[in-house]
Amino acid sequence: MPTMEMTKAKIAKLPAPDPSGKQVMYWAEGSDHPGLGILVSGTTSAKSWIIQAKLPRTGVARRVTLGPVAVLSLKEAWEQARPVLAEIHSGVDPKAKRHRPATVREALEQYLKNPKLAPKTKADYRSRAERHLSDWLDLPIAEITPNMAEARFYAITDEVEARRAAGLTCGGVNISGAATANTALSIFRSLWRDQKKRDPKMATLLEPTALLSGKWHELERRERYVEPEQMPAFYAAIHAMRPDSENDRRPGKNRLWYDLLTLALYTGWREQELCGLRWSEVSLTEKMVRIAAERMKNRQAFELPLSRQIADLLIARRALGRDGDYVFGGGPNRPYQSMHVALNKVTEATGIRVSPHDMRRTFISIAENCTITPFELKRLVAHTTKGDVTSGYVQKTRDQLRRAAQIVADRIDELCGIAPVEGAERIAS
Repeated sequence: MPTMEMTKAKIAKLPAPDPSGKQVMYWAEGSDHPGLGILVSGTTSAKSWIIQAKLPRTGVARRVTLGPVAVLSLKEAWEQARPVLAEIHSGVDPKAKRHRPATVREALEQYLKNPKLAPKTKADYRSRAERHLSDWLDLPIAEITPNMAEARFYAITDEVEARRAAGLTCGGVNISGAATANTALSIFRSLWRDQKKRDPKMATLLEPTALLSGKWHELERRERYVEPEQMPAFYAAIHAMRPDSENDRRPGKNRLWYDLLTLALYTGWREQELCGLRWSEVSLTEKMVRIAAERMKNRQAFELPLSRQIADLLIARRALGRDGDYVFGGGPNRPYQSMHVALNKVTEATGIRVSPHDMRRTFISIAENCTITPFELKRLVAHTTKGDVTSGYVQKTRDQLRRAAQIVADRIDELCGIAPVEGAERIAS
């Protein structure tokens, strides 16, 4: 390759396009500008400053274009060239993709791509991150330090407890600063660990939640449910929401609340399964409910014969003739979002405070004391049986499951003080 003295006059005289019709490189003579050159086009008048050097470990040559000769002087080109040449000689490959650490927001979105996470879980993670980690979202996740994580942990605890004391919290009855702080920082820990597996530069970093070892709040396992002696008053408060007349077809929350809480009491289903129940998932002729796997927490399809009580409730609700996809519509084509408002009405009437999951616990507690098998109970409440080898061999017919559902429903009737329906066979519990 030709060399030349890099003077303004000689640079100006370089023919472009080159007569050969091919690109030609001219390198600087002497040791004043090592690695600096000019690339002359073979087809256009373009002349560009370039640098070239070999990576020390591999000996592979790397060439970088600095800019047009018409724009950069020799001095300016050399000023740009020196730091790039220094990086190449130190082993930095200029053609390798520059490392940019992920932000907390990017780490969150990457984590939520996991197809095994339920939509409700994804929505909960995003909501908690945006609420409690909002000022971290656009920071590189690798820059979050243990001191920052510890400070945030205590700040969330204090903030939620202060809002709770002031009566400013809304939603469930189990909200506490301790639980919220544990959850928010546990979510961040999951994001950080996931990102560490993706980013080798995080390998030597200390996990931000390391300082929380021994400081995580100890939370008591929730054991609250509606006690057997409370069932009559509890059901009476639910029943009081029902319209006075069976012919009362006026739309209103009271009828929705009555139907929703009654369905919860007699099925033990999770809140999202109840509130999101679609008419397409209900067969009134077969008296069956079939919910697709993607809408279930355990990602398993749910199929269940209905007890007489629940079948009658759904038939009556369908007879109201309201349009919409959802059994409990909260508006055009969207489900009612939560049972909390309805449960708060029951609390005002009875003093019995329970959460939607406490309703589930109530059903399971009642069912566990009925004459049904543990496998039938798991099927009734859509508990996974993946880890239970024996249950994989146990098959229950539709009639067996309907009988189990009816046994539990009849026992709930007894506890609530509801007289047997005339002509209906009651199965001993």
